[in-house]
Amino acid sequence: MEFKKIKEKRLQCISHAKDLLNGSKLLLDKGLHNIAYHLAALALEEIGKSVMLVVGHVSINSQKGVKLLKQAGEDHPKKLFWALWGPTFGKKDMSKEQIDSFIDLSNKIHFIRLSGLYVDPFQDVDEPNKLVSPKETKNLISIAEARIKMEEYSDIKEPDQQTKDDFIWFASSAEDPEKKKLIFGKKSIDKLKEFNGDAVKWVRWMHAQFDKAEKESKELLQRELSLAEPSEIEKRNKKWRVKFRLKTMSHSLRNKHLNDWNSRTDFIRLNIGKKIPRKSELIVEMILPRGVPLQSLWYASWGEARRLAVSLSIASRGYFWWYLPQDVAKFYEKIVDVESNSEVVVERRPKLELNWGDNVLSASDLVNTAMCYRFLPRGNVRFLNDYVTGLSFFGKNDIHTPFEKEIYLDFYHALFHAMIFYKDYKEGDAFVDSFDRVFKNILKDTTGFREYIEIGEELMKSRKTKRAITLTECGAMKILCDVYIFHRINKLAQEDLKRRKK
Repeated sequence: MEFKKIKEKRLQCISHAKDLLNGSKLLLDKGLHNIAYHLAALALEEIGKSVMLVVGHVSINSQKGVKLLKQAGEDHPKKLFWALWGPTFGKKDMSKEQIDSFIDLSNKIHFIRLSGLYVDPFQDVDEPNKLVSPKETKNLISIAEARIKMEEYSDIKEPDQQTKDDFIWFASSAEDPEKKKLIFGKKSIDKLKEFNGDAVKWVRWMHAQFDKAEKESKELLQRELSLAEPSEIEKRNKKWRVKFRLKTMSHSLRNKHLNDWNSRTDFIRLNIGKKIPRKSELIVEMILPRGVPLQSLWYASWGEARRLAVSLSIASRGYFWWYLPQDVAKFYEKIVDVESNSEVVVERRPKLELNWGDNVLSASDLVNTAMCYRFLPRGNVRFLNDYVTGLSFFGKNDIHTPFEKEIYLDFYHALFHAMIFYKDYKEGDAFVDSFDRVFKNILKDTTGFREYIEIGEELMKSRKTKRAITLTECGAMKILCDVYIFHRINKLAQEDLKRRKK
């Protein structure tokens, strides 16, 4: 598509936006503010589309350009975002927070528009015309009117090829979460101010910076790949330092115990992270050896990091993972009784929180963690995969997407397959009998535990059970799994100690 054609399409978008806005005003006068809101949103989308057409045109033959042009026709929130953000692009006061606010506003506009368009037969709510207020509609009409006037008085010229390449790179990179942090970071925004808000210079500078970093990364990769195979001794030399953060809702951390751990090893160092109310953050710095080649670094570091998280969770009978549940009792910021102008707090009962108790990650927990980290099997092992999935669901379980059954079943599967792995259960036998036989040698009292296995068997068969499954049952199933796996780890450690004493 030639630039001349793009300019024509842009003018058509602006003209159609004016027609939609005029229709919106007429409907507002008739009291049909929910439909008026919809037309005002469409007018704003047409303006966003006109911006996206220009940006997408700059690299029409590339995948990124085609994607942007496709979004210009199909993605409603995306069109609203470009309409809102367009006038502020390249301004000195631009920031990541500004971008995020425009994203939130575009999603909000789209949500309000949908609520006022259709009758939902499955929800006991008001009619659509009562779900959008006249004030909201008037505000949106004002925004759309302002943007139309701005586009009418703006002229666009075809950019040179370098500018085209820079801007299509920017349009794509701004959607990448990691690149977005750098693009709207302090160093980058300071550079925009140096350029007096000149977006063309700023985007070109950023594009050059990212290209330089990518080139250096490729050169590093080439150097690593071209190095001779290290000797067996060299393979054990320190090479990679990997830093990551684990969060826990089950344990508090003490510097005394972590310092004791750090004094014994410099391959995995543990430190307390930022303070989180009723939660803790553990900063981990892990050293990997020269024997891990660059092309395997991601998978090796990911595997070792997960191995440590699982070891901590098993050894402490707690939860250590990358994220925590968010909305466990409330979904809202505030509810106000408009008659009395007083705030009301209503929450889900019970909260989707497990009472882990008042635990501290102790010295013995860390000793047991080291034991688990050493003796847990490596590779693609079924029971560890199940255990990791259970931890992941624990971290995502909230009022929006409750996962209690999934959590329970994953830890049941982890126990089931762990007993197969360690040859304490043979498929075809009655699992509950094997459980009784093994756990009588581990726990003094197994009263009531058999019921947890029966629940797991019911879920395995049909994913249904008549018994209630809350986070309490999930926690109990996890602890049964922890107890068994650590029992096996402890046996392996004792056998290893005997061998080394001979």
